[in-house]
Amino acid sequence: MLVKTLIRTQDVRQGDHFIDPDGGYIAEVVRVLSITEQEVHILRQEGDDEPFELTMPTDQKLYVNRPVEDQKATAAKKVFTEAEIREKLESDWQWQRRALLRLYELQTPHEQAVNQTRFNNSVGFTAAHSRKLTSFAKQLIAGKKFLSHKQMHYVKKWLPCYAGQLHRVTYGN
Repeated sequence: MLVKTLIRTQDVRQGDHFIDPDGGYIAEVVRVLSITEQEVHILRQEGDDEPFELTMPTDQKLYVNRPVEDQKATAAKKVFTEAEIREKLESDWQWQRRALLRLYELQTPHEQAVNQTRFNNSVGFTAAHSRKLTSFAKQLIAGKKFLSHKQMHYVKKWLPCYAGQLHRVTYGN
């Protein structure tokens, strides 16, 4: 069974079935070739025709049909170890983005307002990282989809040190 889902093109994956807003089938994603800040490049196939390449902007929204099993698998949460979290924070943009936002949420309202850590409460950003990481999180909240190369340097360097904290606040141990 397939479920109609609205996604951003940057979240497209192999096996998705593009549909028009009225539910009519358009094409299947055979393979995701690349995703950049500006575009998603895929190989898609319509019916029995030969697959062909398609490039779309990353911020475009579209409807896809996904198997119900995929929806259930997504809902079943895997428990990640601290080491797995650290590894994801070193290399995976979606994890880095979510971690930045989660750590920002853990800051007190005052710390969020002044872009600085004021309380030693063992959650949120450290005092050494708070100005930059709070600024990055606020940019994401304001709708920025990606950070600059220089900003990403700090994210990749600093976020892995928060793996233990993120593990504790997520799993409670």
